[in-house]
Amino acid sequence: MLDKFVKTELTKTMRLGALSIAALFFSLVSLSWFIAINGAVVAVGNIGINGKPKVVQHIDGGVIDDIFVQDGQHVNSDSILAVLDSSLLEANLEIYRSRLSAALATKSRLIAEQVGDDNIEFQNDNNLLYGFDDTLDKKGQLEIFNARRELNIGKKQRIQEKINQFQNQVNGISGQITSLLLQEKLIKQEVSSLNILENKGLIPENQLLSVKRSLAVVQGDLAERRAELSRIRNSINDAEIELLQEERTRTEEIVNQLRESNSTIHELTQQIVSTTNKLNRVEIKSPIEGIVHELAITTIGGVVRSGEIILQVIPINAKKEVIVRVDPVSIDQIYKDQRVKVRFSSFNQNVVPELEGRVEYISADTSLDESSGQTYYSVRVEVPEQELRKLGSLELLPGMPVEAYIQTTKRTIIGYLTKPLTNHILRAFNED
Repeated sequence: MLDKFVKTELTKTMRLGALSIAALFFSLVSLSWFIAINGAVVAVGNIGINGKPKVVQHIDGGVIDDIFVQDGQHVNSDSILAVLDSSLLEANLEIYRSRLSAALATKSRLIAEQVGDDNIEFQNDNNLLYGFDDTLDKKGQLEIFNARRELNIGKKQRIQEKINQFQNQVNGISGQITSLLLQEKLIKQEVSSLNILENKGLIPENQLLSVKRSLAVVQGDLAERRAELSRIRNSINDAEIELLQEERTRTEEIVNQLRESNSTIHELTQQIVSTTNKLNRVEIKSPIEGIVHELAITTIGGVVRSGEIILQVIPINAKKEVIVRVDPVSIDQIYKDQRVKVRFSSFNQNVVPELEGRVEYISADTSLDESSGQTYYSVRVEVPEQELRKLGSLELLPGMPVEAYIQTTKRTIIGYLTKPLTNHILRAFNED
C-alpha cells in the first residue's frame, strides 16, 4: 500500500517537472523571437600613437663608449642617449691640426720668399688652430727661410762677382785697345811720311818696311784684344743669363710649392672640419621628448654600424589611438563613425569600465601578418578625451592589448542562433 502511494507521488512530481521545463523552454523560445540585442564585430589590437616613432640612427657609426638609457625610460629633447668612443677621432684631429700648422707656416715662409721680404709675417687668424701651439712650426720655417735666403744671396753674389771680374777684364782690354788704336794711328802717319821720303829716294826701303812691320804687329795685337773683348762680353751675358735663370728657377719652385701648400691646407681643412663634425656627433641625442623603445645597443664596446637603427623614441605627447585588426569576413559590417566599445585587457576589468569610441579610419586593403599568415583590415578607433578621463590615473602605453566591440545592427536571439545554419544552407544551395 505504501509502495503504491510513493509511486503515485513520484509520477506527479515528474509530470510537474516536465511541464515546468516545457513551459520554460517554450517561454525562452517565444522570447527569442521578440527580444533583440546589439550585434558586434569583435576585433583585437593594441594602443598606437598618432604619428610614427622617431628612429635614432648614427651617420658614422663607431664603438659604444657608454649607454645612459634603457627601454621604457623617459627622455627629453637633446638628452644624451649614448656616447661613442672618440679617442681615435681626437688623435686624428691632433694629427690634422699639426699638419695644418706646418702647412700654414710653410705657406707664410713661401709668400715671404716670393715677395722678397726680409722676414716672415705668419698668419695667426685660422680658427681651426685655436689653442694649438704652433711655435715650433714657425721657428722651423724661420730657420729654413734664413738658410734659403743666405743661400740665394750667396749664389747671386758669386755670379755677380764673376760678372764684375769680367767687367774689369773688359775695362783693361778696352784700355789696351785704345792704346793700340793710338799706336796704329801714329804708325800709319809714320808710314805715310816714310812713303814720301822713300819715293824721293831720301831713305832706304828697308827703313819703310821696318815701320810697316811694326804696324802689322800693332794691328795683330789689336785684333787679338778685340776678339778677347768679345769673348769676355759673351761670358758676361752668360753670367747675367745664369743670374736670371737662377731667379726664375727659384720663383717657379716657390710657386709650385705654394700650389702644393694651398692644396694641402685645403685638404687638411676639410679633414679637420669632417673630424670635428664627427666628434660633435659622438654624443647620440634624442630628437624629441618621449619614451625609449626597442633599444638595440646594450654592450659597452659594441660596434654600431653606419646608418644602423639604435633605438626609437615614442613621442610623449602624441595622441593615443586604438588600432585593431578586423577579419575580412566581417569588414562589410564596418563603416566610418560606427560606435565601438573598447576594453583594455591589461587593466582590472572589475575596476576599469568599457570606453565608448567610434571608427575613425578603415584601411583600403588587407595587410598580411607574416607570423600567422592571416590577412586583416586595419581599423583605427578614436576614443574621445572625456572617455579617456574615466581611466583616472591609469596610463595608456603604446603596445597595450585592446579588445574592440564594433557595434552592428540589433538582432533577435533566434536570429543569432539560426544565422550559422542559414548561411550553411545558402551555401549548400549555391553549390553546383
